[in-house]
Amino acid sequence: MTRILSRSDVSKARELNVCKAKAKDAVNKRMDQIRSRFITSIAGQSMIYMAKEAEALAYVAATPEPNTVAGWEQDYPFIAGEVGSTGSSAYEVAQVFLNLAAQWRDIGAQLEKARIETIQAISLSQSVTDTDDALGQFEAEIAEFDS
Repeated sequence: MTRILSRSDVSKARELNVCKAKAKDAVNKRMDQIRSRFITSIAGQSMIYMAKEAEALAYVAATPEPNTVAGWEQDYPFIAGEVGSTGSSAYEVAQVFLNLAAQWRDIGAQLEKARIETIQAISLSQSVTDTDDALGQFEAEIAEFDS
């Protein structure tokens, strides 16, 4: 939608700045919606995901396999807590954690690239039309993740 501005340059700049701020907010809110299709979006969950990945990396690198050592559960509480639900063995749970982390890293990187590039395009836009175009391009880029 094209808007015709017939006010002072200051007024036009103010409108463009408001438009840019709203557009950036829309990008971030939309990204939150898309990301929540792939990860659980609750307080502290991202820290748990990182801890699970670190724990899984340590587990698969350890020799001998940690679950053969008494008390291993204290060193690998996330893995121990999910044996029987996420995987049938500690090693399987660790592999699931690592596979999910790798999948998220791929998807997350693509989404973050689209978000950052769009925010940059909005920041550099010289008109409301440019801003709207950047939002349209963003929606086209993330459409594949929204199905």
